[in-house]
Amino acid sequence: MSRGLSIVGFDHMSYLSELGLNLTTVAQDYEKLGCDSVELLLPLIDNPDISKDEIPSNIVVPTRFVEGGTVVEPETAVEP
Repeated sequence: MSRGLSIVGFDHMSYLSELGLNLTTVAQDYEKLGCDSVELLLPLIDNPDISKDEIPSNIVVPTRFVEGGTVVEPETAVEP
């Protein structure tokens, strides 16, 4: 990892660690995302004429920070 450069991914692709890449990432709860998506779709399937205003437009999915080896401490700024 280069000095002063950090890389953080999203979706915590666990197979990357099997490839030797210890990526720092943000993981999301796929099971909750799937369940919440189905709950949004079922009313549309049951009643295709339902108003869009009656359906929530956002799904909030909890995330967690998975620390890997791709984040470095910030360097102290040097005054010119």
